[in-house]
Amino acid sequence: MVRFKLLLVAAAVLMTTVAVQPAKSDSCIAYGICRACTTTKSQPCTVVRCGTNPAHYNCGTCTTNCVPPPA
Repeated sequence: MVRFKLLLVAAAVLMTTVAVQPAKSDSCIAYGICRACTTTKSQPCTVVRCGTNPAHYNCGTCTTNCVPPPA
């Protein structure tokens, strides 16, 4: 009977540790682009895409000679 109780406790502990593990985050990719503001100006942007989530743009001010920020 003691052995059966120990097996039940061990199974319960194992199931709890598997269920409590945090979810893994999606891998993120960052890259720099120049996004058009007008026909003559564009703005440097850092684009971050994580998994299937929409891309997040962090953009600077519009400029004539756009140089994208480093990724």
